[in-house]
Amino acid sequence: RALMGANMQRQAVPLMNPESPIVGTGMEYVSAKDSGAAVICKHPGVVERVEAREVWVRRYVEVDGQTVKGDLDRYKMQKFIRSNQGTCYNQRPSVSVGNEVVKGEILADG
Repeated sequence: RALMGANMQRQAVPLMNPESPIVGTGMEYVSAKDSGAAVICKHPGVVERVEAREVWVRRYVEVDGQTVKGDLDRYKMQKFIRSNQGTCYNQRPSVSVGNEVVKGEILADG
């Protein structure tokens, strides 16, 4: 069963207008994260800038009991990249400016 399911998942085609499922299994987040098609946040921080092609996250570092601004991380999106199945990857940001993000959170999917 697992082999047949993996084969079917490989043949799946992405949706034009994806929507959230009404009923879920609880494994959607894990599946999306492990697929490699999602942009994952590497460090906690606050989203400073969101554009179609990149997301900027400002790290916050604790120094002597105070929180100060740290480095700026840039996460690039893949826009209209051809896949092996003849479809295209088009990652879209799923965060907004001012959102606090944690390590491992999905910033963009597609």
